[in-house]
Amino acid sequence: MLSSVLLLLVKITLTDQAILDPDLGWHLKTGEWIRAHGTVPLTDPFSQFGAHQFWVAYSWLFEWILSFLESAFGLPGVTGFTLALSIAIFTALFLLLRQANPEPIVVMALMVFGLIAMSPLLRTPRPWLFTILFFIVELILIQKARLSGRLKCLWWLPLLFVAWANSHIQFVYGFFPLGLLLVDPVNAGQDEPAHTFRQTLLLICACVLATLVNPYGLQLYVALWEVIRQTGVYELVSEMQAMGFRDPADWAVLMLTVAAAYVLGKSPQKDRLLTVLFIAGMFVAYRSRRDIWFLVIPSLYSLARWTRKATLRRSEVFTAAQWQGSLLIVLIFMLGSGQCVYFNRKHLHQLLSEHYPEAAIQFIKAGHFSGPLYNEYAWGGYFIWQLPSWPVSIDGRANLHGDERLRRYQRTWQAAPDWVDDPELAAAGLVITANDKPLLSLLKGDQRFTQVYGDKVASVFAARQKSENPFYSPLH
Repeated sequence: MLSSVLLLLVKITLTDQAILDPDLGWHLKTGEWIRAHGTVPLTDPFSQFGAHQFWVAYSWLFEWILSFLESAFGLPGVTGFTLALSIAIFTALFLLLRQANPEPIVVMALMVFGLIAMSPLLRTPRPWLFTILFFIVELILIQKARLSGRLKCLWWLPLLFVAWANSHIQFVYGFFPLGLLLVDPVNAGQDEPAHTFRQTLLLICACVLATLVNPYGLQLYVALWEVIRQTGVYELVSEMQAMGFRDPADWAVLMLTVAAAYVLGKSPQKDRLLTVLFIAGMFVAYRSRRDIWFLVIPSLYSLARWTRKATLRRSEVFTAAQWQGSLLIVLIFMLGSGQCVYFNRKHLHQLLSEHYPEAAIQFIKAGHFSGPLYNEYAWGGYFIWQLPSWPVSIDGRANLHGDERLRRYQRTWQAAPDWVDDPELAAAGLVITANDKPLLSLLKGDQRFTQVYGDKVASVFAARQKSENPFYSPLH
């Protein structure tokens, strides 16, 4: 059983998406910038729009680690990092569910549904992997305190929040279960309720102060407020949109939701913390697929606790020999099934060249074109990484660019009636577009631009007034 679930985890994690994720490029370049300068950026160094604007790299620690691994091991370091974090999430989730149900076979069966439900999040190298891991660790400590009646273990949480606040801005989600401890406090033996309340309140204050141990200080909360206020991304960015139920993972989330709602409602002893956490999870998960983990984790815990009564026997924890044997089986599977290809540099670079305009970038580097560059949203992060001398017009940092610019770019690239009035397109010296974009056919007939390059992936257009350049050679 352990081997089967580990094999499922490997199959989920090692996919093309680990390298083709559109935000990978700007995460790598941010980490590279931090490593080169020995500090975090205060203004955006990568785009035209944000050149002189204050910018908070709120995932700087994640980006530093990712960049370090990529510089040391190349792209295999990225896939290895994604797999390592997924294994850490798997291990933490196993330990959490074991608190609710000591039968490892039952726990593993539940984890199969959990891994399938969270699979869209586990296959990409994003800072939310740290958020998922830290949230599970937080719940382990909270549940340990609630089961033992000892508050001492909760004082590891401030250290956890220091790492969390420097890894991902979703550390704010960690305050939710902490706040619930005020209304559903730990039953700390002979302690008076008022004393327990004061201790919990002191703990929360310590965790809040711990989040200020970051290079930006209080500015991190300013960035957080900007992210919260930005609602347009829920319409324009796919990962922020609601589940479309075209993927098995979405149906797994729905099944877990229904099952958890049933057992929470049926249970004679209501757990207020778990119930409120589940309800909050439904709100955020069904609003944005990026937050499905916030629903899946409490759902799994509820089911694990409910099935405890139905468990007829108690098995021991998996032994070291079982873990070692399972890992060996996983390694043999990877070698035999071709999964190890995701640690092959040549294969990973081939993937990039097939999905991103690598040849077009080389053409631009070899020529003497002038900017500014006008690019589509999905390729902005890749250009930041591979075309550093050309500040991008837009990229995946939605909070930096804002809803208005995101909507303007979407209308232009979808060839809306007002596409021709886009001031940034009119001012562009160079435009790079994928060949499946509606804007491509319009640019071919636009007297302001001439196509200078094209292949099966991308096309490049230069402003006509640049054609006097002796190095400029338009396609005919």
